[in-house]
Amino acid sequence: MIKNQGEITIEGVVIEIRDGHKQIRRNYTYGYRSLRVQVGVDYYSVLINTNKINEYGFLPKVGQWIRVTGRLSQAEDDYYDPSISWISRLEHIKSPKKEPKITNQSILKVMTPHWKSFSQIASEMGIENVLNKKLLKKKIEDLLRNDKIAETSKRGKKYWRDPNK
Repeated sequence: MIKNQGEITIEGVVIEIRDGHKQIRRNYTYGYRSLRVQVGVDYYSVLINTNKINEYGFLPKVGQWIRVTGRLSQAEDDYYDPSISWISRLEHIKSPKKEPKITNQSILKVMTPHWKSFSQIASEMGIENVLNKKLLKKKIEDLLRNDKIAETSKRGKKYWRDPNK
């Protein structure tokens, strides 16, 4: 959440969309779309003028991550969410991805490709007396536990290292 000269920028996921209208004058009705956006544990209502929705380049949908810049109006009581109106920027962003967990099983899948036979893999790794794929996987897991064949790169990913070198 960034504040700048009376404007605020938030990034969050759309959890609810409502359409509405308000009659301003006898011959003018203001149409709007209200988005309920979750930012961490806080909720904000984002009010978008339906006449300007084409300027943003996308139609907001539930589950999309958005970045909104506009004026913040605090709620007068705890029943209502703070609202953002006078939108100057609304854009669709990619959801933050969680880092995948590196497990022995994921390393085994990388280290034992399906196009190689278990005897080829065993000979490359310097493992002897392997009768079937199940025993090979067990020996690889033992080596992983001892951390003799896997190293961690700067990005935190494990990769294959020749045990003979």
